[in-house]
This record gives sequence, C-alpha cells and structure tokens, in this order.
Amino acid sequence: MNGIENIDFEKFSVRQRRQIEEGLERGVDVSVYAYPHYDEWQMREIRIGLEEKNLYLHVFAKPEFDAEQMMKLRKYGLHHGDPSAFANPEFSDKQMSQLALGLSRGLDITKYANKQYHYHKMEQIRRGLEKGVDITKYVTPEYTRFQMREIRHGMQSGIDVSVYADIQYTYEQMREIRFGMIEGFDVTLILNPAYPYLSMRAIRESWEDCNLKQRDELLLGLKAGLDISVYAKPEQYTYSQMREIRFGLSAGIDTSVYQKGYNASQMQQLRMGLVKKVNVSIYASPKFSASQMREIRLGLELGLPASEYADPELSRLRMFEKRVMLMKVYCRIRCDKKKK
Repeated sequence: MNGIENIDFEKFSVRQRRQIEEGLERGVDVSVYAYPHYDEWQMREIRIGLEEKNLYLHVFAKPEFDAEQMMKLRKYGLHHGDPSAFANPEFSDKQMSQLALGLSRGLDITKYANKQYHYHKMEQIRRGLEKGVDITKYVTPEYTRFQMREIRHGMQSGIDVSVYADIQYTYEQMREIRFGMIEGFDVTLILNPAYPYLSMRAIRESWEDCNLKQRDELLLGLKAGLDISVYAKPEQYTYSQMREIRFGLSAGIDTSVYQKGYNASQMQQLRMGLVKKVNVSIYASPKFSASQMREIRLGLELGLPASEYADPELSRLRMFEKRVMLMKVYCRIRCDKKKK
C-alpha cells in the first residue's frame, strides 16, 4: 500500500509532487506526507524518515515543525533515541542542536531547555554542564554569551570568578582579569569597568618589566581612562617618554607624531607644538635638538616664518638670534602699517 489512491495531485506544486513521486519510486507510504500544508522540504524529511524506518516519525512528522527542525529530530531519533524531550516547535533548529547534544551526552537539558535562551547561550550552559561547573554563576539573561564563556572558563581554571562576574565588565575586560588571575597578577590594579580592556591588557603584560616610575605612568594613564597600550612598552620608552605620551593623550593630540625616534625633551617640544596647533612638521626630525626645536616652535607660535632658520646645522643660539631678528622685522612692518 503506497497511499496513492486518494491523492489529488492538482493540489500540489511541482516540487511537492516531485517528493511524492520520489516516495512512490522508493516504495514508502506517501499518504503520511501527501498533504498541501507540508512544503517540499518538510515532505523530504518525512520521506527520508520513512525510508529509514525511523521509530520516531510520529514525533517530527508534524506541520508545526519546519524542515530544519524535522531534520534535527529525525537524525536524533535515528542515531540516539527518542527526541521528544526537545520536540517543541518553539525551539529553533539551532536550539534543538544544542539540546540534542546535551541529551546525547547524558546531561540534564531541562537546565537550559528554555526558548528564551539564544542557542549560543545554550551552548555555554551545555559546555558548563559537561565540565561540571556551577552554571548558576553565569546563567542570567543579562550576560552575553561571551561573558558567560569568560565566567565558565574561569571556573574551569579554578579561579574565583566572583572577582569579575559583574555585568558591568565587558567580556574583553573579563578576559583580561581572568588572564591576570591565572598569571598571578595583582588584578586589583585593573578592577574597574571604566578601564579600557586594551589598557588592562597593556598593564598586565608589561607590569613585571616596568620600573617604579614607569608603573606610575601606567597607573596614571589607566585611571585617566587613556589607552595606555600606546606607551606601555618599558623596553622602548623611559618613564619620562611615557609621561610625554600620556600628556599628549590627555590633550587629545596625535601622539604618533612623536612616539618614535625622539628623547623625552624632543617629545615635549613636539607635544607643545601640537597643542598650540603649529606646523610641527617643520621641526619634527630627530636631527634637531630639543633646544633647537624650542626656538622653531616659539617662532611658529608668534607667526614668524620659522622655516627660514629651521636648519639643524644652526646652533640654538644662532636660531635664537634669527628668531629675534625676524621678530623685530615683523614688529617694524606692523608698526608701519598702523601709522598708515
């Protein structure tokens, strides 16, 4: 009996008819799925279930399940057993996948069989159950799946996750705190949701290599909410160079102009020029000493054509003399204009 007797083929689309025809060709009872309310993909899953002689066909051969859901239920029934525990059309096929994995591994899926949980969150709960951790520490609607993952990883590492299991921390911040705890770093230095995670990472990774003054610069920048990863490089910057970069970041200027190749005094002159919005490219060269840079900067701030004496071959004193001379010339010109 193939169920063809009472089928009105005019009610079906071409693709639906094809599924019925395939079922007939393979000798299955097509009357089980030869209904217009099944689309061709649902028909396909039921047809395959019939071909497999799936014991749980009655569980998934229902119009309320879409084809993807049917497939999850069919495959579970074929390889593992009764899928009734998660046979709920309110679960997406991806949620069903997480429930199927848990059920196949002997887990209590009632702990996460909740349609409100995104399938990614279900995954974090499932993984926690597999590792035997206390999932109650992170099963809360407020946490993102990434935050849940960081808390789970922390418990698996045996650390006290209550230190960072706080919705105010982003998952990136949680990760930096977690890494710090595993490494034995004093995480009290970075326990503040206001600190950028990149700064947390920078201070964690560079702390041991910093001297006391460098550490002070890192902490000052961190507390000011600056991205200290820019200068948390103790092998590259002295504490005074770090300070100049920190001052620049605080002023909101482009510190990349003076981050490489300059000593702290040169950095200071470039920073001051940037703050005053003068064209520092005229003296942004390690060939100029800090005192030469100062003479050029002062000229630029006064509106003088400082490029006329911006020559590293000139001594600082000679630059000073030229700057004073230019000041006198420009003052004379201005005075003459006022008289006219």
